[in-house]
Amino acid sequence: MMSLLRRKAESGMGPHGRSAFRYSSVVETLAVLAVLIAANRIFGFAAWGYLDIQPHPFWAIVVLIAIRYPFREGLVCASLPALAYALFVVFPSEGDYFFLTTNLFSDYKEPILFVVVGGVISGYTEHLTRRTEALRDRLQAREEEMASLGERNRATQEALNKLELRIAGQSTSMVDLFGSLSQTRSMTPDEIKLNLMAVLRQYLNMAQGKYYDVERGQPVRGRLLSEDGRVTEVGPPAGEDFILTEAQRLKHVAYLGQFAQSADFDAYRASSLLAGPLLNDSGEAIGLVGIEKMPFLDYNPHSFKLFGTILSWWASALDEGIRLQTLREESVFNEELGLYNFAYFWGRLNQEFRRARRFSIPLSLSLIRIDQFDGVAQEKQRDLVVTVARVIARNVTELEMASCYKTEDTVALVFPFLMAPDAEEKVRKIAAEINAFGFQPYQDADERLALSWSVADFQIGMEDFGQLITQAESGLETPCEKAGSDG
Repeated sequence: MMSLLRRKAESGMGPHGRSAFRYSSVVETLAVLAVLIAANRIFGFAAWGYLDIQPHPFWAIVVLIAIRYPFREGLVCASLPALAYALFVVFPSEGDYFFLTTNLFSDYKEPILFVVVGGVISGYTEHLTRRTEALRDRLQAREEEMASLGERNRATQEALNKLELRIAGQSTSMVDLFGSLSQTRSMTPDEIKLNLMAVLRQYLNMAQGKYYDVERGQPVRGRLLSEDGRVTEVGPPAGEDFILTEAQRLKHVAYLGQFAQSADFDAYRASSLLAGPLLNDSGEAIGLVGIEKMPFLDYNPHSFKLFGTILSWWASALDEGIRLQTLREESVFNEELGLYNFAYFWGRLNQEFRRARRFSIPLSLSLIRIDQFDGVAQEKQRDLVVTVARVIARNVTELEMASCYKTEDTVALVFPFLMAPDAEEKVRKIAAEINAFGFQPYQDADERLALSWSVADFQIGMEDFGQLITQAESGLETPCEKAGSDG
């Protein structure tokens, strides 16, 4: 719009959209008219005023001025040569002029045509000029609109690029976070708690925080992770720290902004800015985490959600670690074989399946079977099973489970937080280690020990853990790799 007003001002357009009269047109007309009259006198044409010359030289003035200027200027400038022509008719160089009505048109035809033709041509010139200005204005408006759209497109593209980088960064962070979770499989409960604090420092930039064990619904002993990275033992949390209290009561993440309208907010002096519980499968708190210091820019809803996700994942790992430690203390596994019994395997697999289904985390089940077990001499069967079982048990971590299965010749392996390809690689290594012993237990002394194994993993849509077992058993029945084969 500003460019349009500027262009109109430069072209002399008035406030009502019409340009001011251009007196240069009159000056040009009079100048050319004077030149023609002077040429008429100097070169001594027979008729004064070119009255006997066709077409009349004054037409050059009329046409050129009408083409050059708009209607008003063209009409005025066409009237000047018309007036000059009339004067030459009325005041001839020789004799007197006799006015006759019958000769009116023949005497004044040329000046009348000067005015009419000059007005028509200049009017059309003005029309074309205004049309050109309108088209130029529309073109300018489109160019400005295109420039604006270009700026918006660049801004949108920059925002899209930033969003893609953010999504890529968050995806990478989640993959790394899942890798950190997988490492807890070989940790004790105390190590899992310390690992949780380290993960919060890494992914949430937590400068200082506390972890509390919860027993009988009450926070007890805790650990303080200070800004310098040291971990020290602390007592139960202060009673006035209602961020921790509310997180435990509500059983989800609580942060300081939620209680800005609380009556106790003005008197709040505790240090927790963000807190959340670690819940077991029964929904009971087994731990409580409070973040006391973190960068202001990281204190946002995205961090709150990530904090809750980390607590949910590590709560599952901690719950499993505590359960395994308790089971070991209760001697629920076969000391001779180093394997858990089948009853515990059944219940444990059910729990792992429900956890995998609830949190959409990986879970794999593997079965390893001694082939042609009936072909092994009875006095050697038990020794063979014990040896194979101990090799398998030696290759599993704290959070993984090796247990007896339905028959004596089969061992079951449960891999929480492990996807099928990783579980399959681990089973391959176990089978290769057993094969390295070179057992020859069969009636045919030249035939080496052969194992069959299968790996099944949890898939979205499975209703119960029986489907996982069925899948593993079906894979075991089909031809598969043998521990003693070259492949």
